[in-house]
Amino acid sequence: MPRKQICAIVGTKGFGPKWNDTVSAQAEMVGRVATECGFLVLTGGGSGVMEAAARGAVGAGGDAIGLLPSADPDWGNEHNTIVIPTTIGFARNVITAASADVMVALPGRYGTLQEITFAIEGKKPILSIDSWVFEGVDEADSEQDLESQVRRWLVAHKR
Repeated sequence: MPRKQICAIVGTKGFGPKWNDTVSAQAEMVGRVATECGFLVLTGGGSGVMEAAARGAVGAGGDAIGLLPSADPDWGNEHNTIVIPTTIGFARNVITAASADVMVALPGRYGTLQEITFAIEGKKPILSIDSWVFEGVDEADSEQDLESQVRRWLVAHKR
């Protein structure tokens, strides 16, 4: 059986200045669409984008992998179906990027920036939805039909 591909979904915590209802809905949609496209969803396991993406994945019948910063397997959000406690804090951002076959980045701060730059170094396809954009990062137009854009992008980058 071929291995399932992983879509890392990264972005702000639920109490950060970039967190709002729009970002929540976008993250949940990305988690759902990634699952519908056959990806496993990987997040940092916490609140905000991580929780909304996990909720979307599980709601679509998939799994949500939470790569936790601490040793406590109960630290993460309630939607994680698989938890991986790491004890390495923000250093887990390297693992997130290295484990991903593709990455979708939503608004976030420096942890999100780290994940994106590690993914760029790893030559991973990245889709930015109102997040950091650099050469080689695809940018979605959040004013258009975002769900269709995300679905097309994921299908195009699936091996």
